[in-house]
Amino acid sequence: MTTRQQLLQELDTTSDEMLIPVLEFLRVLKSHPNMGDEFNVVLSQTLALLDEQPSYEEWLASVQSKVRVGLEQIEQGELLDGETVVANLLDKIEEQRNSEAP
Repeated sequence: MTTRQQLLQELDTTSDEMLIPVLEFLRVLKSHPNMGDEFNVVLSQTLALLDEQPSYEEWLASVQSKVRVGLEQIEQGELLDGETVVANLLDKIEEQRNSEAP
């Protein structure tokens, strides 16, 4: 099991810019006088959730792949009319709103 010191060291040494808001929250939480042992639980769960998230590199590779596919479709003449795309998106939004309404 990870010790509190190891968790705190990992928290203090993480430099991924996408994690800055989470880290700032945890640093504030860590300094709260009434936090005690609950901080270990919160920190462990937070780190576990962050490990489940795709990394920036994975996200970037996914986006790049989608852009490549789109460019290939453009080169092959598989273009969609912008007005039609926007109208379809608005229809989907309206359908979603209607399905959520009581």
